[in-house]
Amino acid sequence: MSNNKTEIKDEKETVDEKAKESDVRPVCGLIMPIADTEGYPAGHWKEVRKLLTSVAEGAGFRTRLVSESDEVRVIQANIVQNIFEDDVIICDVSSKNPNVMFELGLRLAFDKAAVIVKDFATGYSFDTSPVQHINYPKDLRYYDIEKFREELKMKLLATFEESKKPNHSMYLESFGKFVPKGLKNKEVSNDQYMIQTLQEIKNEISIIKVQNRNNYDSYSSNIITTIDGKTKYNLDYHYERYIKALPPGQPVDDYEFYNYLNIKTLGTSHTVPPFLTVVQYLSSRDITE
Repeated sequence: MSNNKTEIKDEKETVDEKAKESDVRPVCGLIMPIADTEGYPAGHWKEVRKLLTSVAEGAGFRTRLVSESDEVRVIQANIVQNIFEDDVIICDVSSKNPNVMFELGLRLAFDKAAVIVKDFATGYSFDTSPVQHINYPKDLRYYDIEKFREELKMKLLATFEESKKPNHSMYLESFGKFVPKGLKNKEVSNDQYMIQTLQEIKNEISIIKVQNRNNYDSYSSNIITTIDGKTKYNLDYHYERYIKALPPGQPVDDYEFYNYLNIKTLGTSHTVPPFLTVVQYLSSRDITE
């Protein structure tokens, strides 16, 4: 029975791959927040993504996030490559997410077709204010959203058609004469590619660790976290098992224990407490033990 399921799954994946290969529609990449954001209800960006995808697909585009790729590469490499290659981009700058603003900056530096949208609650940024923004209601009210859908569809098609013209400039022409450089393609061996990829991953992990440590050092002296009984019980439970899994003599690492918690609670109803709470918990154990 399991073999049949595997065969059906493999067959479906093969069909999906063939469908992608035969899909000749122009690509519309999405640059937008993904994770839940303070001031917005949980799942808000999923609804916005459905909305933007629906409009773009209705306009005749194959639509996906710029972080998505059929190739197995480092995520950052996928993002930059797609930002450069996608036929047109829809960028939602609502909440002014730093990653979104950076990726929009790349697209504008490449001087390629982009449509910027935002909710009414988000103000304009100085650098991108010369580019028209299409606004939508933050609460996604039906009547106003329908008006937004029509306006976005018209703007998307017009921008894409304009981008086909020779010497078209999306943004840079307003500031003088610039020639944006393309991305270089460089052939490397499999071994070189794997080493480079692993090094990039290692660098990213190092950066994240430094950022977490800096955040903790900056705020830990000003933040007092109350650990309730249920949270402490769950932390005690996982701490004892984490200690048993450590090699003899190896000290407890804040980040490793936090990652351990995330892995162990994945797919369960338990919520991992904030990183600062975990650090405070470990500090209290060091004092009492």
